Amino acid sequence: MEMKDFYERHLIELDEKLNKIYTVAVEDYSPDSENSETINTLKELSMLVEMEKVYSLLENEGISEGEIYTQYNGYLEYVRKGIVTINNKIDEIEKENEADIKNINVLMASFRQQLSNI
Repeated sequence: MEMKDFYERHLIELDEKLNKIYTVAVEDYSPDSENSETINTLKELSMLVEMEKVYSLLENEGISEGEIYTQYNGYLEYVRKGIVTINNKIDEIEKENEADIKNINVLMASFRQQLSNI
C-alpha cells in the first residue's frame, strides 16, 4: 500500500465517523415531526443559513408590506427558528462527543498535511 492510499483511506474513514456523529434522527431535534429520516446537522445548518440569506432580502431592503413580503417573511421566521434549533442540537452533540470530534479533527489535519507533502 502506498502512503497516499493510506492517508486517503484514513481521511475517508474519519470523515465518515464525523458525519455519523453529526447525523441525528429528525425526531431527535424536532419532536413534533413524524419524519423518520436522519439528517446531518452541519449540512442542515449550512442549508438553513443559505435559505436565510435569500429569505431576508426583502427585510434587508427595508420592505415590510405586501402579500409576497408576508409569505416570505413567514418562511424567514421558520428558517430562523430552525437555525436556533439546529444550533442547539449541534451544541448538544459537540458536548457529548467533544473528545472524539477533537481527535478526529486533529488526525484529519495531520493526514491532510501528510498527503499534501507527497
